[in-house]
Amino acid sequence: MNRLIENNDEAELERLLLTLPAWIQRVLKKFDDQPGTLEEIALDVGGPVKLFFGGRNYQSEFGTDDLGGSRRTVQKDDIDEIVKRLGGSFRDDNRRGLEGTLHRISAISFGSMISGLTIRFARAVMGVAEPLTPFIQAGLNILVMGPPGVGKTTLLRDITRIASARWRHQVVVVDSSGEIAGESEIPHPAIGHARRLEVPSKEMQPWVIQQAIRNHSPKMVIIDEITNDKDVEHLADATRRGVKMVATAHGERFSDIAENPTVWPLVGQPNFKTKTMVRRCVINTLVVVEAKGRYRVYDDLNHAMQQYLNGLEPDSQLLLLDLENSIAHGEARPIPTSHYSDSQTRREAMSGR
Repeated sequence: MNRLIENNDEAELERLLLTLPAWIQRVLKKFDDQPGTLEEIALDVGGPVKLFFGGRNYQSEFGTDDLGGSRRTVQKDDIDEIVKRLGGSFRDDNRRGLEGTLHRISAISFGSMISGLTIRFARAVMGVAEPLTPFIQAGLNILVMGPPGVGKTTLLRDITRIASARWRHQVVVVDSSGEIAGESEIPHPAIGHARRLEVPSKEMQPWVIQQAIRNHSPKMVIIDEITNDKDVEHLADATRRGVKMVATAHGERFSDIAENPTVWPLVGQPNFKTKTMVRRCVINTLVVVEAKGRYRVYDDLNHAMQQYLNGLEPDSQLLLLDLENSIAHGEARPIPTSHYSDSQTRREAMSGR
């Protein structure tokens, strides 16, 4: 067991809090003793300040105005003040970031007016990917899957750091909405030595993936959220060119990936009638984030898919990270040698280089 976690987000949190009106900052201070980490603030005109800690929802029921009167609610002027401090504009997807941070702000529009904001606190937690180090070191194709809010993007960011800074892989991040590296001109240091290509809109992600592969000679491409057939097509093309991929997708269990036609080209094109796969899986390893710091790893996805088609429970291993005490539990099994295409790479993996 080793202490692994480093979480240096206080300065970035302070920068975001300074964009809020003073009375909302005072409301937040009243919740300082709540368990868990502040994940999100929801502000709607006419409503209370809503805070989310570790999935729990708290409302500023006792928030009062400056004169000690009745509960204070969010007003249009409050929303306008925040938007002005942020820079005054949002992208077509109604999102924007805060310069120099990983935080994300999303707008709710009513006609031409912004009537609400969702402020999502993003954190660079260095060390959360340590249990997956053997898979990162080997340069495998990895898919990270899990429901919203369990830390997929945080995990992906740390995988990027380890791959680029520790193992010196040439990594290019295809970054939609600044989710991985923030919206600053200079990528956030949490991604290590990786390069970042911005995705102007989600519809352009397949094109940016193609540009990353053709123009920037990556050994590994990082993508947050596979959403459509075109994403899958270009990622499959990347692997045929010898480029490794690490990506995320929504889902909670193995069946969500095995029975999702959109990603079938990456998981062997399964035929449920004949219980066979047309080809080997492009993805070597599936990591299901069951909860923060709880990773169920299918280290040989090709074998796991065949087991699933045969009606068996796919082989997996559970890797745990004690986030409170910064300790990793469990050790990954040796990488299946079937993942390596040449004897030299196999020898390097077996020797730990």
